[in-house]
Order: sequence, then structure tokens, then C-alpha cells
Amino acid sequence: MATLKMPNPATDTRFGRSITFRDGVVVVGSESAAYVFKRNNGLWKFAQKLTPPAADGQVDFPIALRYEAGTLLASAYRNVAPSVVYVYGLDATGRFVRRATVKASDARPAIISARTSA
Repeated sequence: MATLKMPNPATDTRFGRSITFRDGVVVVGSESAAYVFKRNNGLWKFAQKLTPPAADGQVDFPIALRYEAGTLLASAYRNVAPSVVYVYGLDATGRFVRRATVKASDARPAIISARTSA
């Protein structure tokens, strides 16, 4: 068993409101960021903090998270504009980089299903 702690608890809230894990990677959502932890030699270590681009004006990130096969999806919600899903991929160094932004056609929250297809 392991306890994952937010790297800087004074600046963020609601740590653990969304979570995804697979293949030695755990991504934990808070109110304004997603925190990536990686398991190395049986120990979980903080690896990266992901935030939406400031210009996007997101007010709620991430609502939901999904990680599979090196791709991370993180949905976000804005009060006055369509919601988005950010698509991140792993680069050659093992860090997540934003590859795409998918915008909703309306202002409803973008929800990522936890179900997988066979």
C-alpha cells in the first residue's frame, strides 16, 4: 500500500477528485491540475504536474481522467465556453506533452467514460 501526497497542498484543493492508473502510472486530479506519479523499484514518486493552457480559461480541470497505452485524456469545463478534452502523449523522456485539444460543441461538461471496448 502507498499514500500519494500532493506536492504543494497549499496551492491546490480537492486532490483525489479524479484518478486513473495503469502500467505503473497514476494520475490524480485536483481542482486545477493533474499530478502524475510513477512507480520505480516499488516506490511511487511524483513525476509531473499538468495544467491547462492559461489562455484556455478553464475553471475546472480535470473533471475526469483516463490513461491507456501512453495516452492521457483530461476533461475540463469552462463557465461560458464549450468544454474541452486535452489529449496528452508520452514523449521520448516519459513526460506527458499535450498533443491535441478536443472542443465540445456546447457548454456542457466533457465526460470521459470509464468503460473500455474489447
